[in-house]
This record gives sequence, C-alpha cells and structure tokens, in this order.
Amino acid sequence: MNIALTDKIKNQTQSTDSSMPFMLDVTLQSSVSSIILSARDNPCSLLIKTVVEKLNAQFDFDLEEPEEKQTNNNNQTPHTLATDLAIILSDFLEEFSKSRTDANTQQSSNEFLVHAIHAINEAFNETREILSAFGATPERFLEIMDQTYEILMQKMDFVLEGSDTQAA
Repeated sequence: MNIALTDKIKNQTQSTDSSMPFMLDVTLQSSVSSIILSARDNPCSLLIKTVVEKLNAQFDFDLEEPEEKQTNNNNQTPHTLATDLAIILSDFLEEFSKSRTDANTQQSSNEFLVHAIHAINEAFNETREILSAFGATPERFLEIMDQTYEILMQKMDFVLEGSDTQAA
C-alpha cells in the first residue's frame, strides 16, 4: 500500500471550505421553515400524510396518499377529513386482505383493526406534536383533530363492514 498516495487522496477529500457548515445550517433552517409554513397553511394535509406514513410503517406497505386527497385540505370539516381517512384505511384494508390467506376472517379483521388503530393513534399524536413544537397549530385545528378522531373511530366499523374480510 502506497502511504504517500493514501495521504494525498485523504488530503484532497478534506474540504478547506469553512463556509460548508454555515451552508448546511442555512439549508436546514430553510427546510424547517418550509415544513412549518406548510403545516401551518395546511394542517389537514400534514395529518393525512402522517396517517399514510404510519399505516405504511405498521403494515410494511408502500401505499401512497390518493391523488385526489393531495389537494388543499384547509377547509375540511371533521366529517370530511374522517371520511378521507376512512377511504385511505379501506385502501390499506384491501391491500391487507390481499396479503392474507387466513381462513378466519374475523381474526384478520381484528388484526387489521389493532394495527390500524395503533398507526392512527401514532399519527394523530405525532401531528399534534409537530404542530405544537413549531408553534404552528392553527386556531381550532386541535379541536378539528379531536372531532375527526372520534368520527374516524366510528367509521372504522363501516370500513370493515364493506371489506372482503367480513364476508365469510
């Protein structure tokens, strides 16, 4: 091994640019500012994206938010937001059902419910934490989130009733 060559390569890869940490800091601040503004301007979208992310992590899927839900969700009521989330849940349930070959559909339904509720709880808590941490919680949105959560839990039964896992 040529030590002189190794030292030469090592010296070439080290940056002498002292502005690099500053540039990284400015880029990070810009990204955080963008996230805060996006969350403040459209907290419903943040909630939906977080729910999809947590459901994907819980079920090890790679589903995306439906394109029609990627629009501006600023003026959603708790009922429309809960309906949108129930539609997303039904997409996950459909994918979950495809991956199951269990004879006991009630057991599959229960398993889906346990995992889905866990993911939803995480998503609602994380969204609340993100908005609170950055002081980006719009007026009345926490109340909308609470109402949406209650309605969504009621709609979970409807999601299961319309699925293939209930037909036995």
